[in-house]
Amino acid sequence: MLTYTEFALANLKKEGYKITGPRMAVIEVLAKTSRSLSPYKISEIALQKHQINLDTVTVYRIIQVMEKLELVHKVHGVEGYIRCEVKKEDKDCHHSFICRKCKKVQEFTGENLDAFVKQMEKMHRFKVEKHQLELSGLCKKCK
Repeated sequence: MLTYTEFALANLKKEGYKITGPRMAVIEVLAKTSRSLSPYKISEIALQKHQINLDTVTVYRIIQVMEKLELVHKVHGVEGYIRCEVKKEDKDCHHSFICRKCKKVQEFTGENLDAFVKQMEKMHRFKVEKHQLELSGLCKKCK
């Protein structure tokens, strides 16, 4: 099984994007955390850990490309981005537990949730193309 870094690099290459130093730094920062990070924090960590000075505009642009390729997604509850850990078949649906204390984000899937979405589609005659569910509370460590 590929690591997140390998997966992200392969997808960027497949879509015709060059692997630049800034892109590599952003991928490495995201690969090493389970927390949602703002572009400012990504830039700060890239400088500290990888000695690459990234301005936030560059980080935002990289994140936009990665979001388009579904390599990251926005976590609204903590206003940041996190790498996508969902399986290929579930790529359009993001369900997350967010710890309100330590900000750890853990993705999950759920067949019952998918069944619920399908039921709502049928009931309301609406085609859902993408959805995101965030559950906020305290993780095991912070309880």
